[in-house]
Amino acid sequence: MAGNKKVNIDEEKVIEMYNNGEPYAKIATTLEVSEAKIQRTVTKLIKARKIERRGYKRFNPNPKIDLDEDAVVDYFKQGNSTKNVGKKFKISERTARDLIKDWFETNSTIEEYYNIVNRNRLNATNAMRINISRDELIAMKEKGLSNRKIAEYFGISHTTVAKELERIAKGI
Repeated sequence: MAGNKKVNIDEEKVIEMYNNGEPYAKIATTLEVSEAKIQRTVTKLIKARKIERRGYKRFNPNPKIDLDEDAVVDYFKQGNSTKNVGKKFKISERTARDLIKDWFETNSTIEEYYNIVNRNRLNATNAMRINISRDELIAMKEKGLSNRKIAEYFGISHTTVAKELERIAKGI
């Protein structure tokens, strides 16, 4: 099995070439290893925080916006979704999620992040159930409104409306 031979990679050379913007293929050719091996090494180095993902600026993904990362995290901790955090701070939902995750990985634990995410989802579900009046939902459906129109009214997903109507039909 000659193909399974363990090859040591010069991580410093990988870091240097990666930070200079060299493509994986060129790094692999230079170090005489497979491109997949370089990709795995780069992923490992990113996780070890020895290098940063290309095109990713930690803690302020958009330098035109002056972000207070603690304010972003505090707003998230108050029970707001990453979508709402993004809207408030004028960043994308993904940027908000990445920034918040990075903050938790650095200053706390990622488990705390997922606990807050799950708590926020549970709170959103409970708030939605409280805000939806079943009688009003039934009345709107009887008037012939579509699930999408009803969803717009309640500020929820049309699939949520469909599931709630199924629960009503089942008597749950």
